[in-house]
Amino acid sequence: MSRTLVRFQHKTAPSIYEAVGQQLHHYRAQHIGEPLYLDGSGVTFLEADGVLALLNCARLWHRWTGMPCILTSLRLPIHQYLERMDVFSRYATWLSADTVLDRSDCFDRADHSRTLLEITPIASDEFLNALHVSEVMENAQRILTSWFAASPSSVHRLLTVLAALTENIIHSEDIGHVIIQRYAEGLAGSRVVLSIADLGIGIQASLQKNGAIARRQLQGGSAYILESLKQGVTSRSVVGGVGLFRVQSIITDWQGDMWIRSQLSSVHLSPEGASYRDNLVSFPGTHITITVRGE
Repeated sequence: MSRTLVRFQHKTAPSIYEAVGQQLHHYRAQHIGEPLYLDGSGVTFLEADGVLALLNCARLWHRWTGMPCILTSLRLPIHQYLERMDVFSRYATWLSADTVLDRSDCFDRADHSRTLLEITPIASDEFLNALHVSEVMENAQRILTSWFAASPSSVHRLLTVLAALTENIIHSEDIGHVIIQRYAEGLAGSRVVLSIADLGIGIQASLQKNGAIARRQLQGGSAYILESLKQGVTSRSVVGGVGLFRVQSIITDWQGDMWIRSQLSSVHLSPEGASYRDNLVSFPGTHITITVRGE
């Protein structure tokens, strides 16, 4: 029997959403009621945010068709990494591999790793959300303080922003997922990627519940993303938002950047300023990646 096959060789979330997302729409239009096979033979490296993007693609395909996505022809290091990040053991309903790793090929695990946080679910229920956010903060603080000689105030500001972003899953009307990965850079440097994603209603729809914002009729999804970062902006007309100043201070303190994608738009904040894109491949929900660097 022939298989519906999508080839991809992308390592980061932005490119995966554009390439694989476009194929999801293409095959959905053909009403294919079968698993979608993703050929990963061209993938030689996969960033942490790319893992979440793949999971989101598989979740969306399952939402549309009730069928999973199946990764094929994975190189051994990629298969080992996905296994280590709990992709196949926890989320097989949505995403699986066409082969099973031999036990001897599996990476060693640590319950409280100083290097990574496996894909971790974040509930939209307020009580469960608070528990999950607390777990993520504990792991993030351990990873950050293990690898960076940052001031306590810099760590606190970053954790405050991360907490606000994970708490925002409450407004998404969907579950979310978080992943954290530390990478070595040079002899003494490190890079840590913190990524949060959901398949909810998205930033624009959430903010339009706020009557004052809805009446302003902002132009383009990227305008709503930037609005969401302003202090005091929320869908529920109470103090919320992470504050552009706070985000910019983190980018400066940590030599980092922040990428946000929601629905059809994305915004990238870096030391050089902000850039944005609209009219991207339509994809529900919001995906945020913060990258920080240091000694």
